[in-house]
Amino acid sequence: MVASMPIIDIFSPLKDPPPRLLPSLAIQVREILGLPDDRVWLLWHPIAQSHHFRPNWSGDPARAGPIVKVRCKSDYSDIQVRSLIQGLAETMAGHLEVPVDSIYIVVDPVLKGRLFVRGTLWE
Repeated sequence: MVASMPIIDIFSPLKDPPPRLLPSLAIQVREILGLPDDRVWLLWHPIAQSHHFRPNWSGDPARAGPIVKVRCKSDYSDIQVRSLIQGLAETMAGHLEVPVDSIYIVVDPVLKGRLFVRGTLWE
């Protein structure tokens, strides 16, 4: 398997992530999935109050867990994916100081033939 980057989108009512959150997550993802340094992409998406309907985001945004979408190749094992989800949740809960049960994470596996990366279609 050629290592491919997961793309991790983090949606939050907070304007900016805590300073060490994204680098900490990148290290964790690389370790869990066995990736080189340049293969983890994390994108922070601040969501304005008027741009969402999520009741637990309507109070104190500093206490609201993010919505996280992970896109990665479909050939990662169930153990890797489960470890990834749990690790992301725990690290975010610690850095954001939110309850782990306020974090929503979904992993969308990308099938062969549906990913163009490093100049080629993954087959």
